[in-house]
Amino acid sequence: MKIDIQSGDTTPFRQILRGGGRFLCRRAFTMMETVIAILVVGIIAVALISGMQLVVRTVQLAEEELQATHVMVERLDTLRLYSWEKLTTAGYIPATFQMAIYPDASGRTDALTNGSPVFNGAVSIVNSGLAESYADDVRLVTVSLNWTNGGLSRSRSMSTYVARYGLQNFVY
Repeated sequence: MKIDIQSGDTTPFRQILRGGGRFLCRRAFTMMETVIAILVVGIIAVALISGMQLVVRTVQLAEEELQATHVMVERLDTLRLYSWEKLTTAGYIPATFQMAIYPDASGRTDALTNGSPVFNGAVSIVNSGLAESYADDVRLVTVSLNWTNGGLSRSRSMSTYVARYGLQNFVY
């Protein structure tokens, strides 16, 4: 197609030649299209930010769960190493303890001054409840943790058996 500028017809300047001889008019977006596009982008942005916040919170809760498991396993492993006399002496092992969930700058979790949420722990040592003849030589030890972070109360517990002639006799 030839465009004749001399004729004064400006129609060809508003059209773009596409393959196959089709002509399309150039035009700008209307105000309504622009508002709808901004609305769609805004909704997508809010959804992405909400999703990222959910992921961050989920990771934080998982870290707390892992830290709680670590604290309970550490306490139980330590209790397994006490001699039978110390384990069965009332008051020798504290019944409650507190520990910061997140360590302070030096890596200590026993310092409760860093503003970190706190694990409130309890240690219970009771008769095993077994019916076997060795039941008097076995104790059930339970460590329980409770904590609150972000307005959500959480609790976990872990138990193990400790025997009179168990692992503690093999520690040097």
